[in-house]
Amino acid sequence: MASPPKYLELRIDVFAKSGQRAQVLPEIRPPDLVAAILEEFGDELDILGAAPEAYWLRKAEGNERLDDLLPLEGQVHDGEHLVLEETDPDLPAHTRRPARSVYLQESTTQRAFKIPWVPAIVGRSDPDLPENDLVAVDLSAHPGGGRVSRRHLRLWEENGEYYIQTASANPASIVRDRDVEIPVPAASAKERLLPQDIIRLDRSQITLKFIVREG
Repeated sequence: MASPPKYLELRIDVFAKSGQRAQVLPEIRPPDLVAAILEEFGDELDILGAAPEAYWLRKAEGNERLDDLLPLEGQVHDGEHLVLEETDPDLPAHTRRPARSVYLQESTTQRAFKIPWVPAIVGRSDPDLPENDLVAVDLSAHPGGGRVSRRHLRLWEENGEYYIQTASANPASIVRDRDVEIPVPAASAKERLLPQDIIRLDRSQITLKFIVREG
C-alpha cells in the first residue's frame, strides 16, 4: 500500500490576502506554486494576471528570493512564510515607473495586465512597427484581438494623474459610473482616467477596467 504524499505546510501573502495557508508537494518548483496561486485567487483579486513568469516568491523573513529552477524542498521549511511579488521588467528608453501600481483588467477572463511603465501602449505587439517596446498590454492572444489595432491606445501619467488617447483610427470609449460614456480622444487631445473606469475597444468589444492599487 502506497504511503500518502508528504506535503509542506506554508503561509503565503497574496497581496491583500495575507497569511493564506497552503499544502504543497515538496518537489514542485516556485513557478508551479505561483501558477497554483494565480488559479486559486484569480477570481478574488482583480490585480492578478495569468502569467506565472510575471511573479516570484520570497521568504517573509530575510526577504530571500526563491530559486525558480530548484524544488521547494531544500529552499523552505515546513511552516515557512512566503510573499508573492510582481516582477518589474526592464524599462524601455524614455519611460519610467508609474507613481502607483496601475492595471487594466480584461472583463472576460478577469485577469489583469500590470502597466509597468509610462507612457504605455495598449494594442498588439509587432516588432516591425515603431514603439513596439512600449506595448504594455498585448491583446494579440485575446479572441477578439484581431480587431484591436497594433497601436490602439496610449496611456501616460502627469502629476500623479493618468490620461489616455487613441493612437489609431480604431475607436474606444470610457464608461464611467455605468451611465456616462466618453469617447477616447485622438492624439491631439487627452482624457483623464479615473479608478474603476471601463475602457471599451469598440470594434472588438474588449473591455478593460482601470485599477489603481493603493498602498
